[in-house]
Amino acid sequence: MTNRYDTDEALRRLLAFEAAGADCVYAPVLPDMAAVARICAAVKAPVNVLVAGPYAKNTLAEFAAAGVARLSLGSSLARVTHAAIRDAANGMFGAGDFTTLSSAMSGDAVDKLLTR
Repeated sequence: MTNRYDTDEALRRLLAFEAAGADCVYAPVLPDMAAVARICAAVKAPVNVLVAGPYAKNTLAEFAAAGVARLSLGSSLARVTHAAIRDAANGMFGAGDFTTLSSAMSGDAVDKLLTR
């Protein structure tokens, strides 16, 4: 939700999508996990939640307990990567500190992931 409508309106829309035959419903960035649980309890269709912003602090178990059926990452992984690049660049081009690079994943570990 982007502050354009509240949870009641989100629920009204999701129920309408469900009635129209949606096999999964999604209301991006609801205000909190209580709203997520309320949505999940009110609709029969599986509910998708975006793991971003305030929701990044929640665990898979917490999403499951709220009734969430599907999680989307959106641009979250890219943003983590962007932060790592920024932090390394700030060290390198600021104080000339390359220690951030010491936490890099080994080439062998990357290769293993790519050949799974």
